[in-house]
Amino acid sequence: MVYVNCLNCTNSIQPGNSVHHVNSVAIADPSNYYLQTPCFEMAHAAQILSPTGESFIIKSFKGPPYQVPIAILSIYSPVLQKMATSPSFRLKEYREGHVEINGKQETSIKAMVDFLRHGDERWWNVAVDDRALHAVELYNLAEQFEIRDLRANLLSSFARWTSPRGATDDDGLRRARNAVKAVLGMWNQVPVQLRQAMAREWANAMTGEHSRELEDVVGLHSEFASAVRDEDIWRS
Repeated sequence: MVYVNCLNCTNSIQPGNSVHHVNSVAIADPSNYYLQTPCFEMAHAAQILSPTGESFIIKSFKGPPYQVPIAILSIYSPVLQKMATSPSFRLKEYREGHVEINGKQETSIKAMVDFLRHGDERWWNVAVDDRALHAVELYNLAEQFEIRDLRANLLSSFARWTSPRGATDDDGLRRARNAVKAVLGMWNQVPVQLRQAMAREWANAMTGEHSRELEDVVGLHSEFASAVRDEDIWRS
């Protein structure tokens, strides 16, 4: 088994487990090579590779292949990790060394890979008109491959993006209105967890400033209005 020795503390870390801060690390294998990395809190601060540096490829039908170290998959995605290492789980992907994802935008697949590689996601950097679809696809990918940290990050950032809280001027209200309009345009495709996160934010804000303007936005879509009322009743 390969261990990573953290030089900032006394821990020996096994790939696949949560790790502590890592700065300069040695991978204890016969080649005894070193990786110099900045200090982060996540395992891929050290880019914990197996001694052979094995990777698994994630790709779409037409897009470029993205290589992700198998050791990283063992941290973030039990489904992808099993595809890469267990022939009894998904023989096709194991033999071919890759998984092909269809029916998703290339930007969504790349965003998932970026999260696996770097531990963060910046889905809100896409154009506002595309943001709702991108967030929904990325959340569905997180569900499909059981990437729990990505799913949690998306729930939080999606709620912030669609939230009217802090919208105390015309620009803020316009931002919230545009975000909601984008989501309502594909409401039936939005996972229930994202719907609930959005409705909860609006229910919490309805008693504050600009409540009349917020009610006008909520009234744009009957199912959204119902979801906000359900959240308000649940809090009561």
